[in-house]
Amino acid sequence: MEQEHAARRILVADDEEMVATSLARMIHRRFGCPVDTVPDGDAVIHALESQSYDVLITDMAMPGIHGAELVAAVVKLRPTLDVMVVTAFPREFPYMEVIDAGATDFIIKPCAQEELAAKLLRILKERTLREALAEEKRRILEDMEALRQARAAQAYAEEKYRSLFEFSMNGMLLLEPNGLSVVDVNQTFCELSGRTRDEVLTRPIFELFGPEHGERLKEGLGAFVEARRGTLADITLQHPSGRTAILDVSVVFLEIGRESIGLVTLKDVTEQRELQRQLAERALSDTLTGLYNQGAFHTKLRGAIAWARRHKQPLSLIFLDVDNFKTCNDTYGHQAGDELLHRVGDVI
Repeated sequence: MEQEHAARRILVADDEEMVATSLARMIHRRFGCPVDTVPDGDAVIHALESQSYDVLITDMAMPGIHGAELVAAVVKLRPTLDVMVVTAFPREFPYMEVIDAGATDFIIKPCAQEELAAKLLRILKERTLREALAEEKRRILEDMEALRQARAAQAYAEEKYRSLFEFSMNGMLLLEPNGLSVVDVNQTFCELSGRTRDEVLTRPIFELFGPEHGERLKEGLGAFVEARRGTLADITLQHPSGRTAILDVSVVFLEIGRESIGLVTLKDVTEQRELQRQLAERALSDTLTGLYNQGAFHTKLRGAIAWARRHKQPLSLIFLDVDNFKTCNDTYGHQAGDELLHRVGDVI
C-alpha cells in the first residue's frame, strides 16, 4: 500500500456502478486514500463544488455533461485538479482533444488494474512534487520579503537567495570585510558602472567611483565594518559613456556560520535627485527670467542685512529699471515683452 498518498482524495465517475465500485476498492486498497464515486458528469460538477479532490478518474461517455466538455468544465472549476480519462471509445474522444481540454492522462478500456494503478501513482507523485515546489516557492518569497524589510539583514545563503541578488533592480556587491575586496557583483551594478563582471572583480572597489567619492566610500565602509551597517547618500558613479549616476549606498555585514561578508546595495537615485533639484529651482526662481523670485529675494535680503549688522559692514542694494517697458508691451505685444524680460534676466 502506498501509505504516503493516503491523505489524497479521489473521485471516480462512471455510469456503470460495478465498474466505479471495483475501481474505487482497488484504489483504496493500493493507496489507502478515500475514494468517492458518482454516476454521471453532472454529479461530478456537484461533487467538486462541495468537496476538494486531488484526482478525478472519469469515463467519457456518461449521461449529462461528458467528454471533453466535462474535462474543460472540471478544469475551469478546479484548476489544480488532476484528471485521468478512461474510455472505451478512443475514436469518439481522441487523445489529443481530451488532453487539450485539460486532462492529465488518458487510458483506454478495458485496461488492467496494474496499468491504471501505475498511471495514478505517477500522477500522485507528480502532484506531491508540484506541491513541494510550490511550498518551497512560498517559503522563498516569504524569506525574500523578510530580507527586504530588514534591509538585507538576514543571513545570505548562496543557493537560496541567488536570484534575489542577481536580478535585483539595485546594484549589489559582496565584500570580503577585512580588505573590502569585491567577491561577487550582480548584473545591475555592471550595467550602472559600464564594466564587465571580471573588470569589477579584478580591481579595487574604490577605483570605480573616482578619487573624491571613492575616498568617501572607503572611509564610510571602514566605519561600517565596526558598526556592522550604515548608509551613504549621493555617491557618484561615472559610466565610461560619460553618464554620471547618483547612488544611495547601504551596507550590512552578515554573519554566515563562522564567516562574515559585506552586502552593499546601491540604489540609483539620479532621476530622483534631478527632480528634487528642479523642484527646488522652481520654488526659488521666476520661470520667465530665471532670476530669484520675490520670496527667495526677501530671504536673501534678510540674510544679507543680518550679516551686515552682525559684522558691522555696509550693505548696498541696487535697483534696475527697464526703461519704457510698457511702451514695448503696447507696441510689440506681451510676447515681445516676455522675451525682453528673459534677455534682461540673462544679462543680469
